[in-house]
Amino acid sequence: AYSRYFRNFLHGCELERQKAMDLKSHPSVWDVVQHAPRSRFLNHVYATGSVQEVLIPNPHVSALAVWRRLYLINPLASAPSREEMLDSVCRDQEREIAELKRALALTQSSGNAPAA
Repeated sequence: AYSRYFRNFLHGCELERQKAMDLKSHPSVWDVVQHAPRSRFLNHVYATGSVQEVLIPNPHVSALAVWRRLYLINPLASAPSREEMLDSVCRDQEREIAELKRALALTQSSGNAPAA
């Protein structure tokens, strides 16, 4: 819905969607669902016959469970540590200093040394 890919979720209401000129370039979410293979929408973890009762939701906070693999993904887990980032910055600065020293040495050896 947030990708602005499907025309069903573009604009604020149906009238705005109808007035928009670019709707032909966006598919309907229902067209995609209708033509996609059914297996794409099946829960392969579901075991038929394993639950004989109707599930009744329990909205109490103590009963809530977090889907850790979905919601607790740490995007920073693969990011470099603070020390690695500082090392990288230091290496970049050392490289820049070395280049400036080379440029200064070339300038001085050619006799175009700036006045101190």
